[in-house]
Amino acid sequence: MHLSRTSSLTRGAAVLVVAAGLTAGLALPATAASSATKPTASAAASDAAGRTLDELKSTGAAAIAQRQAQLTKLSGRLSAAPACDAGGKIAGVIAADGPALTQVGSKLAADTTLVDAKNDFQSIFDDYRIYLVVTPQTYAAAACGRIQRATATLTDDQAKLTSRVDTAAAGGADMTAAKASLADMAAKIDDAKSNGDQAAAALAALAPDHGDKGVIASNAAAVDAARVQLETARTDLTTATNDARSVVAALKALG
Repeated sequence: MHLSRTSSLTRGAAVLVVAAGLTAGLALPATAASSATKPTASAAASDAAGRTLDELKSTGAAAIAQRQAQLTKLSGRLSAAPACDAGGKIAGVIAADGPALTQVGSKLAADTTLVDAKNDFQSIFDDYRIYLVVTPQTYAAAACGRIQRATATLTDDQAKLTSRVDTAAAGGADMTAAKASLADMAAKIDDAKSNGDQAAAALAALAPDHGDKGVIASNAAAVDAARVQLETARTDLTTATNDARSVVAALKALG
């Protein structure tokens, strides 16, 4: 029955599921927007109020450079898992925001009044939500891609194991428990894929809040909900992998 090959397949799936860290990326948006280094819109407005023209220009230039570096990282992460970026929407935002921020920086550098400088400084945070919108969008899409790869591997394993279990059952072996594990495995695979797809799709719909508190709150709630879905998907994939291991153990026990 080539059990060693089947066992190797399921162990490989387990490594993919557990080691990939499917939800690790979604922790970043919750911690990366400290007012000290990456101001939120409200913090930026407060910060701008007490700064001179030169200070605003210097602080704004640093904030822009920081966000452009983040966009470069996000582009690399997304390019490794493009399947869940429907229509390339997130990739398009990443590609557009870098040059747009450069234009804001040029305008800020050329400002001669505090009023104009404050407006341009504020736009860095209101109009280009790199950390609170684009980052969770990208991480969710990347996690969704890993989930899709994991479910494809597990689905292949499930089909192979089903064939072996059916053969054993036809030969008179009691495979009731193994069949129950396979049914649970299939259900968990489907649930994981559904949660991954839904999380990525929900966050892809996020848009910069432009300082609107209602949008800020709804965006944050969407990110929290997506984080829960991805954690559920990770749990489902781990359970599916354990189901596969149970089936392999049952087949090995037949001798």
